[in-house]
Amino acid sequence: MLLAAGLCLAATGGPDGGGYYWYDQEESHTFFADNWIDISSTDTLIGSADDTYWLAGSLGFDFVFYGEDRDDVYIGSNGVVYFVDMYLGRGFTHFPTLNSCFVDSVTAPWWCDLDATDEGAIYYQEFDDHFVVMFDNIPPWEDTKGKAAYNVTAILIGWESTDGSTDSDLAFLYNSSCEEPNGSIGMQGDRSTGTELQYMPITCEPGDWYLLTTSDAPFSAIEESTWGQIKASVE
Repeated sequence: MLLAAGLCLAATGGPDGGGYYWYDQEESHTFFADNWIDISSTDTLIGSADDTYWLAGSLGFDFVFYGEDRDDVYIGSNGVVYFVDMYLGRGFTHFPTLNSCFVDSVTAPWWCDLDATDEGAIYYQEFDDHFVVMFDNIPPWEDTKGKAAYNVTAILIGWESTDGSTDSDLAFLYNSSCEEPNGSIGMQGDRSTGTELQYMPITCEPGDWYLLTTSDAPFSAIEESTWGQIKASVE
């Protein structure tokens, strides 16, 4: 397991037990320069609710995650995206681990007890070779009780496998500003294989990002024009 306690501590790490490396905004490459994309006006509104999950869609391209070809994308209201038909609860955990809901194949741009009942929303859209999930301005549950002072705005992007068998790349992008809230950021293929990027506390600023990839040279494998195409597809 790989642990990065804060976004500013390192530019890269890995590989984890499944071969994934991670890179963040401290990496000198400009791949995610001017990184934010607002997809709320172009994609599908999944929902605004508390403590639930949705089947967002069935993928029309090969998305491989820790060696497994995944067809369906599920979104949990508590800041998680995963690939099995099961609710993943609000009780965030370390990565990798046996979580309380026994969900193995999970990614978490920001896993905590979010509540979009009255504020914020979740969006999803699939393109030819990537899908995008957006958690848009969602407060944590304690904020609805007057105990917190931040909202979560984060995006997950999952790319098509380069050859149908190589693990797909993922990116987490952030447009939130906060320090020391509860939660965890990371992903796992099963309870023994995964990458932990942050665990309580979480430190985040607009423009922060993670790229997760099994390539040891991702910025040559993923051309900068790919990011431009993604931005153009939602603007």
